[in-house]
Formats: sequence, structure tokens, C-alpha cells
Amino acid sequence: MAVAIIAGRGGTGKTSQLVTLAQVLFPTKWAIMEKKDEHAVKAITGVSTQLIHAIDKDYNIAPQKVLMEFGKWRDVILHEKDKIACVVIDGISDLRGYAIDEWIQTHPIFDSKTGKERQRESIGAENIGAWGEINKRVQSLIEPLVNYALYNKVHLFMTTQMRDVYIGNNRMGQEPDIKDWLEYPCECLLVFTKDKRTEHYECSCEKAPLWSGDSGWVEELRKETGLLEVLSAHGLL
Repeated sequence: MAVAIIAGRGGTGKTSQLVTLAQVLFPTKWAIMEKKDEHAVKAITGVSTQLIHAIDKDYNIAPQKVLMEFGKWRDVILHEKDKIACVVIDGISDLRGYAIDEWIQTHPIFDSKTGKERQRESIGAENIGAWGEINKRVQSLIEPLVNYALYNKVHLFMTTQMRDVYIGNNRMGQEPDIKDWLEYPCECLLVFTKDKRTEHYECSCEKAPLWSGDSGWVEELRKETGLLEVLSAHGLL
């Protein structure tokens, strides 16, 4: 059993690797966070999928509705009577983005010139407390699933994007786009990379449970099947 975060830039194979894994670990419950992945994931035999997506009449994302739909999907899993082998949240970066948009939409600015409220465009420096509210919002959605997986010995895989790391105005590199409250209880942190020229994929293990051995290893990932092979080889399945 593994509760793992898989980080990587777009195109590093996070979703396609998990598609192969889900064909082995069934029954699997899968939250599809991006419309573009719906067709590929829904074609997996034995996997229960749900597109967590909502748009308004103008085809803009409706963040509050998306988060509400995710909460409903989560609750179905938490109260599932039949045994589940694996849960996939394909896009926790998306959840945080929706939580940010939700906060912006629900905290308009009072315009003293017009005497009316107007939509704010971003979270300003004066709203530093907003980030705490956003973190609590996302934590309330994900943390119960992490605990569910740990207590019931269910595999949980969550994918996330990478974010740039700056010192001053200098970009120093990238790191997984996750907060400490989520990284701490998870057993594994894996980072996928891809060489664009050679189509060479790699997985580096930044964190692993004590019962599986040490972290710090780097393995080549065969396209689509590599994650299954690597996790099996390191005793994580």
C-alpha cells in the first residue's frame, strides 16, 4: 500500500502511467480534473471515473461548483461499503487553483467611487489571511482521503504540477507544487522528468516509507508501464 504524490511538468506521463497502474489495482476510483483526460481514463476497464468539472453559461470554469462536486465524490468513497484497492486524484494543483478562484469570487471589493462591489482580479498583499483560508479549504477536501487510505490500506495516488523557485528575482529551479500539510502525511513523493529530445523519462524518489527502503533513488521509466515496474521493484505495491 502506498499513499503517494506524483509531481511533474505537463507531458511527463503522470496520467498515462497511472492509467496502466489502475488496470492492475482494481477496483479503482479516479477523479478526472481535466476535461482533456476524460476519454483516455474512462476507457479503462474496471475503473470508476468521474469528471470533476463545471462551467457556466459562457464556458468559464465555475470553481465553487467544481469544489462542491469533488466533495461529493470524496464522500462517496469515504462511505463506500465495497472494498476499494486504489484512489486517484489526477490534479491536486487544479483543486488549489479552484480554491483560489473561489476566494476571489466570494470576496469582492467595495468601490468607493461607484458605491458598488466589483470583482477583484487577484489576492493582494493586504489579504495575506486569504492564503490560510485557501489552504484550509483544500485540506478539508483532501485530508480525509489521505486518512481513509492510510487506515484502510488503500493505494492513493495524487498528481501535481511543478512550481518555479525564486531567490529574489532569480529563478533557481522547480519543486513540487504542494504544501507541507499534504507532503508530511504522505508516504511517497515521486518526481517525473522527461528529456524532450530523447523522449527519456525518469522517476526520482524524494520520499519513501521506511518499510520500503531508502528514498533518493532515480529510475528510468518505460513509457506507460514504467511506474508499475518501479513501484513493484521497490516494494511499494
